[in-house]
Amino acid sequence: MMKLDHVLIRVANLNQAIMDFKTMGFNTYPGNSKKHCHHAMIYFSDETFIELVDPTKFPYLYRWLAKLGILSKLGPLFKRFGKYATTNNLFID
Repeated sequence: MMKLDHVLIRVANLNQAIMDFKTMGFNTYPGNSKKHCHHAMIYFSDETFIELVDPTKFPYLYRWLAKLGILSKLGPLFKRFGKYATTNNLFID
């Protein structure tokens, strides 16, 4: 049986999304240093979680390489991150 691990949601403004989810009653946890933070997590008791990702916080060079399609040529992991950096979809993974 397959189990849901997490849902990845693209947000346009991470700080605003964190505040919105906190207002709805969720505990949010930044995924990395606050200065360069590009994602936050919302954990549930069944070990699933929502990950909020703000691709505009990715380094410029990274976003530029993704737009050129270069990241996708570096393997599956880079292809996945390149998709995050260039998509406009709300639910991306």
